[in-house]
Amino acid sequence: MSSNTSPPSASLPNPGSPRASGVSAIFTLDQAGSILSANATAGQFWQSEPGDLVGKPFVGLFAFEVVSDDPDMLEAQWDVLNSSATEQRIPLSIQLVEDGHKNDVRVELEPAAGGDSAWFARIERTKRLAEFPQSGRIVP
Repeated sequence: MSSNTSPPSASLPNPGSPRASGVSAIFTLDQAGSILSANATAGQFWQSEPGDLVGKPFVGLFAFEVVSDDPDMLEAQWDVLNSSATEQRIPLSIQLVEDGHKNDVRVELEPAAGGDSAWFARIERTKRLAEFPQSGRIVP
């Protein structure tokens, strides 16, 4: 008896294929808003290896009016982001270089099932862009 279905490994996308690079950056975050993991699209959005984002404060990925590395400020920004983006999309901006172009995104947080110790974060571009180049200019 023959089957027309492919083996499971054949249905997985190859790295670099259109299906492998999604349209949403996905993160898992701890309760304090630190990045635990990131998908390949997150690396594309922030022009880095996804693993290089691990351990960073999630709020540090976005352009805010007030920027600080002070732990109290980061905690306050996380509290505001957490309360405003939980299960609804809010607009934020990515700014890869200081004084560079800001790229608009939508951010949504969702608590992970099984406890309040982890979060899922999804970031989508508001415009379909080819890339976020280092120069800060948008490449259509």
